Amino acid sequence: MRICFACILSCGIVVGGQLSVWADDDLVQTVITLVSDADKDVRSVGLEQVRDEVKGADATGRFAALLPKLAPDAQVALLGALAGRGDATAKSAVVALIGNARPEVDGAAIRALGSLGDATDVPRLTKLLAENGREKDAAAALERLRGGTINAALCSEMKSTLPLLRAKLLQALVARHAIDAVPALLESAHDADAGVRTAALDALGQLGGTELVPKLARLFLDASDKTSREEVEKALVAVSLRNSKLDEQALPLLAATEGMNGGEKTMLLSALGRIGGKPALKVVAEAVADKSAERHSAGLKALCNWPDGSVAPSLLKFAQSADDKSERTMALDALIRIAPLPDKRSPSVRLSMLEKTMNLAATDAQRTAIIKRARAIRTVETLRFVAPYMDQPRFAQVACETVVELAHHKELRQPNKPEFDKALDKVLTLSKNATILLRAQRYLKDETWVEKQIQPPAAGK
Repeated sequence: MRICFACILSCGIVVGGQLSVWADDDLVQTVITLVSDADKDVRSVGLEQVRDEVKGADATGRFAALLPKLAPDAQVALLGALAGRGDATAKSAVVALIGNARPEVDGAAIRALGSLGDATDVPRLTKLLAENGREKDAAAALERLRGGTINAALCSEMKSTLPLLRAKLLQALVARHAIDAVPALLESAHDADAGVRTAALDALGQLGGTELVPKLARLFLDASDKTSREEVEKALVAVSLRNSKLDEQALPLLAATEGMNGGEKTMLLSALGRIGGKPALKVVAEAVADKSAERHSAGLKALCNWPDGSVAPSLLKFAQSADDKSERTMALDALIRIAPLPDKRSPSVRLSMLEKTMNLAATDAQRTAIIKRARAIRTVETLRFVAPYMDQPRFAQVACETVVELAHHKELRQPNKPEFDKALDKVLTLSKNATILLRAQRYLKDETWVEKQIQPPAAGK
């Protein structure tokens, strides 16, 4: 039942069994009476007024004073309304409920503090981050805190907390989109704790701009071990890819390499390969052609890490004719990943490259991976490529899965219904997976499938 507040004022309402009529100058008491009512519909009217209508710090104080007097569910509701109101006058009453024996009240109070607090509340919320059952509420509160000094307070707190909390505070800065905290993130990237370094680099990857590329490149070169180097590279690539213009993404890193020695440039080829684009490809191709075994190997690895299929023809040549068996295998494994990637190439070109890759596959593991990767190319020709593998026992199950994944796309399945029906009928005779069987049955009936809502029957039922 929806109750109109204007009607309450003009006509009165039965509250707690008694008829009450309020004058316009006593709106606060009107709302207090409503919020205190046992009926949820009546309370909801009062909560709307708390949140949006009845203004003033005095009113906020009177509303907040209700908190200790209410039942737990009403406390939770009023805490949410006070948080929405955003008046810090209620803060002390909210803080008093942090630590409440009822977890739902405690959590609501912590979250409300995020809307009402300031930088002085950062230490309190930081401590709550370390407590099981309260971490999510504390993280939500830290994200909501408003004010020009909040991010600085979080950065300051990182200097005196344990590593686990430092990592969580870094995550909070990411949630707050705290671009102004980048200098502190760079400092944390040198932290003695590996978990903090990882969190800092992840944060830099999400918040940093291309101006960080030279510093991240140097951090990459100075990394003491492979794991640390990979973490820095991930951040370096993420920052570079923030530029929406593909062929400009590698330019800051290429500029940063100017003046570096040959060994340092070779080390950074890996990152260039993950960034991609024509300028990077020119440098990587030169490295692949280099007579130095070290530089050639680094260039080929960079080519194998390319983010799109533009280098597929080059990889195909290596997979077909490289003298070194390990290089052929490396190129083939890269092709399995790259060939079906959605990009500027047409689906037919992508499928053709995948078919050539299958012809070169030397192991069943590679062939299985190719059948899985074919799902990325949503055409009836892909169905025709995959379906015959259902007749080969060692590939039948993965082929059934790929057929069903292709059939999931109604816009592909319906125009090619006869071919899909034939393939799905075969899935029903071959698949050993209950979910795959159920999906195939639904697609044959032209029904949809929502995995989270529809579960296959339990075994034996």
